Amino acid sequence: MTSRVLLFLMIICVWNDIKEARAMDDYDVDPESIVRSVHIDSSHHAHIQQGGVKIWRFDIAAEECESARVHLDAFVMAPGDYVLVYGLDANGRTIGMERFEGKGWRDAGDVNSRRVWAKHIVLELHATNGQSHFHLTYVHYSDCYYERLGKPNKLCSGGAGWKNLVCFKNDVPQLYQLGDAVFKLRYVRNGTGRVATGWKATDDGHCMTNNHAVNTDQVVRTLELLYKYDATTCNGSTGRVNATYHGDRMIQTNGPLDFTIFTVRENITRVRCLPRTTSIPPTTSMLLIVHHPNGKVKKLSYKSNVDAGRVCKRNASCATNKVCYNCDTVNGSSGAPVIYRPNSTSSFYVFALHKGAPASGCPNRGIKMSKIIPAAGNNLGPCT
Repeated sequence: MTSRVLLFLMIICVWNDIKEARAMDDYDVDPESIVRSVHIDSSHHAHIQQGGVKIWRFDIAAEECESARVHLDAFVMAPGDYVLVYGLDANGRTIGMERFEGKGWRDAGDVNSRRVWAKHIVLELHATNGQSHFHLTYVHYSDCYYERLGKPNKLCSGGAGWKNLVCFKNDVPQLYQLGDAVFKLRYVRNGTGRVATGWKATDDGHCMTNNHAVNTDQVVRTLELLYKYDATTCNGSTGRVNATYHGDRMIQTNGPLDFTIFTVRENITRVRCLPRTTSIPPTTSMLLIVHHPNGKVKKLSYKSNVDAGRVCKRNASCATNKVCYNCDTVNGSSGAPVIYRPNSTSSFYVFALHKGAPASGCPNRGIKMSKIIPAAGNNLGPCT
């Protein structure tokens, strides 16, 4: 085969990956959030004087939503000056106050506040002179009273291929424990609130998701990681969150292999990691996907109405970098670990990173860890 033919085939493969990424851009729209552009410049508002300190106050309504967090940029505070972000409950009491100084997190010049569960959000700039300054650029509302339907990956098994992960807590605890490493991701990209799935991949706290979901430092800094967001009952839809973590830094991102590795601000030593393998399961092995479809409570996809034995199995028809399967996934499943157990006595291993489905339809697809691990190098340390 000539070099020109090889080059042509490589271009076709890359172009197909780009088309898939573009097609998936709407998959992970968060059905329960709104991002409102709010352009407030702190220097353009009146202030009050308390002693030698000037205080600028900005009041924000939470619309039809239960919670909100704000994004500030051009953030520069002179020594001793600061910004407060907090909520007010129905009785006017303060909720969830945070204080920001300097140039924000890691001196990046922007601030992503923690989420405040209040209908009324307040920002206060406390300054002794006119040098301190910020812009309020948007408010990320969530837990809203309406839903916008995101475009699905594919329900390749008709929507009956999953169960709430909590259903396995007592009967098959090994399956339930897989969810200890998996987060619901909530973030803002291109001015839209979005959801995806992520998981802790290494002992040192490096986490993974898709590049088509999270692909810049700025997006990482908007991340909220909801830990153990599980249903309270086996057949219920009501969930409970054990803890919320926040994105810190993007360590690596790769478009063709559709992966991103990132860290979180808080210590997540107590969170399990998921071990990886470069081996590919035979087409007779059962596959598992632990994910947050539609940003809802954690599910385990394991059934299939098109595969032998009525369980998810690898489809042999996929391209070199990918694996195919008919497990059910939808909006919010992107970035989930695709798992199998090499034999009946060994541990479970992640062998692929869930990506989604092409515009042409089923089967769903994941990127092989045998391709991701060499590309990630030292950014993917051990999980013991």
